[in-house]
Amino acid sequence: VSSYHLFYADEIGNPGTDLTFFDIPRMGGRRPGAASISNVGLRVRDTEALNRWAERLTELGVEHDAIEERAGRRTLGLRDFEGQRLVLVADDGEDGVPGGTPWEKGPVPSEWAIRGLGPVTLTVNDAAHTARTLTDVMGFREQGSYRIGTGAYAERLVFATGQGGAGAEVHISERPDLPREQLGRGSVHHVAFRVPNDEEY
Repeated sequence: VSSYHLFYADEIGNPGTDLTFFDIPRMGGRRPGAASISNVGLRVRDTEALNRWAERLTELGVEHDAIEERAGRRTLGLRDFEGQRLVLVADDGEDGVPGGTPWEKGPVPSEWAIRGLGPVTLTVNDAAHTARTLTDVMGFREQGSYRIGTGAYAERLVFATGQGGAGAEVHISERPDLPREQLGRGSVHHVAFRVPNDEEY
């Protein structure tokens, strides 16, 4: 299969800021479901940056939610034209893994540019299995939970690693009612976690 590999990162290409896409011609659409990376977080400096992004997305006709709180942070959810779900997350001076170096020559002012990856949300049928892998195998710690909406499956579990903060979290959405996701346009294939050295790997 021949595909174009499109790579985004901060100005320097720091770890924790990389997001890549594969353009695969004639790829079918995804069928949302469990066993998936259902949302990718992108960090911005503060709530003012979220306000500017909301204006920009509206101007460009990109579907987005209202600014809302998730896990104690202000966020702005959006969907691209292929259904990929992203969420902009305001750092607002929070401690934890520092953000990257904003791209000075980008199409938006550097003070509200994307600074790196934020929380990644996994949708699974059984949260306990994934939670055990994160804590017992990968060394994450459970940080608590929050809710999106009011339905039976509104709760999201939060797990953090290292210094913590928006750049070091995995969120879990438990959805026993969903079939397995069928990968396609708009799907996220994987998330990579950095380790300090070859021995740890």
